[in-house]
Order: sequence, then structure tokens, then C-alpha cells
Amino acid sequence: MAGIRTFIRMDNGSTYRLTKGRSVQHVKCISSHKGSSYLVTNAAHKQSIPHRVHASQFDTIKLVRACTHKPIIRKRAAQAMTTQLYIFQIGRCTYKIGCSDNVDSRLRAGKTWSAMAKTKATRSIPAAKTGLWRKYEKRVHTKFQNNRCPSGGREVFRFSSSEATRAVDYLKRMKFT
Repeated sequence: MAGIRTFIRMDNGSTYRLTKGRSVQHVKCISSHKGSSYLVTNAAHKQSIPHRVHASQFDTIKLVRACTHKPIIRKRAAQAMTTQLYIFQIGRCTYKIGCSDNVDSRLRAGKTWSAMAKTKATRSIPAAKTGLWRKYEKRVHTKFQNNRCPSGGREVFRFSSSEATRAVDYLKRMKFT
């Protein structure tokens, strides 16, 4: 809303977003002085020179994050994530078959509920077909529906070692049509 000012007391060590019109600054508060005067540095650059700001100079002052500020890094279009089908072993004979844009992150999350989780196989879905990931995931689930673990949801399966090898081979040979 134009004309309304939002002020908060800036605490030492915290990061704030200061706005004035369309201008935006990310600053880290070093120290506060009498009234609404603060000594700040540019949050994105560790070597920036401290300078003094006064709260009345800005339309809004908003807390971004206590501690440190990490600048936003935008990914280039060429570095787009690839969607992958995966098979994780989450127990002695228990496997999870799913799909993720970041398999490593998904595995780290899986280790919170199964410490022995490990990747058995992954397969990238071609970039032109990533919008159809549900179709491909469902195809693998349907192929092994007789091995579903009743207590594990729709992505958890029970395989013997030979059945697990067959599932990995199926995933590796799967055609994306």
C-alpha cells in the first residue's frame, strides 16, 4: 500500500530488506545508534564498507533472516533439473520406486525414515518428456503391482534379490514413448 511505512527495530547480526520505491537493498545490521539510525553493510558482499542508514529513508524495513544472508542465485535455463525415476533399497527386501527432480535430496530425506536407504538404480526421463513423469512412474508401479508392500503405500515394494535385479533391468531398459 502506498504511503504506509513499516518500521521494525533492527537487531545486530540480522539481515533486512530495505525498500524505497522500486529500489531494494539487502543489508546486515552491524550496530544500532540513538533513534532509528543503524550502521549496516551490504549483506551479499562480505567486504563491503559499512555505512549509516536512517529508518525514515525507507518505505519498508523487513527482517529477511537472522544470522547470515545468502544471495539468491538464479539457475540458467540450460541448467534445468532433470527428472529421474529411481529405485531405493530401504530395507532388507523392501524397495521404494519413485520419481524426483533431485534424487540425492530425496535419498537424504529417505534416510530420515530408513537409515539404510541406498540408491539401487536411476534413469533420467528425456527433457522433452518430463511433463509425463507420472505416466512413467505409474508404468513401473503397475509392472510390479503384485509386489506392493501393503503397509508401505503405493511406492513401496517387496522384492527378492532376483526380483530386485529384474526391477532394475526393467527401469534401465524402459522406453519413454
